[in-house]
Amino acid sequence: MTSKMEPLASEGEGYRGFAVTLEQMRDAQELLRQDRNARDRRICICGHPAGRHSEYAGRVSCTPTRMVCPCRLMVPVIEVADTRPFLRKTQGYGSAHALMSGLSGLIEKGRDWDWLPGFPVCTKCDAEGVSVYPIAIDPSGRPSIQPEARNVLLCASCVQDVTASAARSLKDSL
Repeated sequence: MTSKMEPLASEGEGYRGFAVTLEQMRDAQELLRQDRNARDRRICICGHPAGRHSEYAGRVSCTPTRMVCPCRLMVPVIEVADTRPFLRKTQGYGSAHALMSGLSGLIEKGRDWDWLPGFPVCTKCDAEGVSVYPIAIDPSGRPSIQPEARNVLLCASCVQDVTASAARSLKDSL
């Protein structure tokens, strides 16, 4: 969309009292439609659209809705036709992670998605082409049921390693 001011319609040419013609309105709507089709359709590992991430002074912030996601690194993993289902909050890991909640909503709408090049891959062991499990990781390196700054995709064996390690760590702290 252009930020230039278009020429005003002459008196009597505008649409029902506006200084804009019906043709100018249609042209503007077509530009908006083209802009909407060019939007970023990537989804970050945190489960939120790339367009909801912004960077200022080297810091990333993710604001999918009124909620602020603590994600601090935009890592796009999938591409979708409709980003609207990806505005949900992480409430656990695996199927309760925001990424999976968004995919569930997308599938309910009958829409599809694609992995971006280089994915799926396990964040921990770098295994490629494996089934992965999204997990938010807390600052101490344990899986979290809350949204966290760090999100990972783990293969089955790494999920077992991380959860076993977290259980040992928790037991040692008691």
